[in-house]
Amino acid sequence: MIAGVFSCNFRVYLGDCLDDAMKTLVKLDSLSLGYGHEKAQIVIRFVMQVCNNLQGKTQLPLVLSGKISEDETESVEI
Repeated sequence: MIAGVFSCNFRVYLGDCLDDAMKTLVKLDSLSLGYGHEKAQIVIRFVMQVCNNLQGKTQLPLVLSGKISEDETESVEI
């Protein structure tokens, strides 16, 4: 699951077709939900939001909030 997420993440940075990366991310999102991989799903949805923003499909900012590790994090808008 994590390998698939990082593969899509790197595809975004390498300039690959974002539509192809998004198709894979949608499948991974569904799988992560089915397997109960909440932390993987957080990263998947982050990369999906990046793809949407880069393609101009949304004007919503990326909002990071909550706790992903043992350290408390504050909400950050990008």
